[in-house]
Amino acid sequence: MTKNRLLISAILIQFLIAGFSFGQDIKGTVGFSDKVSKVSFDEIVKYDKLHPDTVIKMKKPKPKFIYPEFPIDESKVIYKHTEKWESSPVSPPKDPSPLPDLEFMGLGDNGMSIPPDVHGAAGLDHLMITLNTQYRIQDKTGGVVSTVSSSSFWSGVPGSGGVFDPRVYFDPYEDRWIVVSVSGSSPSTSRLMVAASETSDPTGNWNRYAIQATPNNSTWMDFPCVGFNKNWVVVSGNIFSSGGSFQNNIFFIIKKEDLYNGVPSVQYTDLTYG
Repeated sequence: MTKNRLLISAILIQFLIAGFSFGQDIKGTVGFSDKVSKVSFDEIVKYDKLHPDTVIKMKKPKPKFIYPEFPIDESKVIYKHTEKWESSPVSPPKDPSPLPDLEFMGLGDNGMSIPPDVHGAAGLDHLMITLNTQYRIQDKTGGVVSTVSSSSFWSGVPGSGGVFDPRVYFDPYEDRWIVVSVSGSSPSTSRLMVAASETSDPTGNWNRYAIQATPNNSTWMDFPCVGFNKNWVVVSGNIFSSGGSFQNNIFFIIKKEDLYNGVPSVQYTDLTYG
């Protein structure tokens, strides 16, 4: 028992040392978003009808990573397995998933963005699908409630003309919708876009914010990933230089209550690692 305790203590000490070293590479700052843009979905639909989106959106391609090759001196190989690996047969699941009760079309790619970057979520009474080019709200029988361009959804928010990589979630804690995207694949235009519905109905009012992704305008943000709990919304992303090379990771920590209450400007903390 004593040896086990010593071993556990040693592991904990190593973990704390490693965590402290890791923490030294993390930098954090506190900032505020642009002023809130409150809008009803009806206003978004009206704007969309007057401003059809015909721009082809393409993300700046990343340079192809070439994995280095390491020569092997065969004379120094101690052992090489030459037999063919064979996997064991896979048995079928005992309780297969049930078939869907209903099948219907969601939102098809209109061919105006490469790639389309598809995402979707289900709420209490609605479904919401987001592509780089368009956002669609449906009822749960597949009926289309409304389809608008991504630019129209973010109209009036700085960066609305260049959004990509959309993410949409339904918050079961508060019965609200969360939509996140990034905008601008260049250092001078890069922004994080965050919107929250005021109710469980996505056809109602929305609070929309834009956050400057890189305050020094030297890099830009790509590929947001979103997580949330009852208190916070956290958005992570990859940061690239103007030439497209990876720089570091970034995390934006936003108080969920501020998003839902539509405060004039949400406060956030951003953490970078790398």
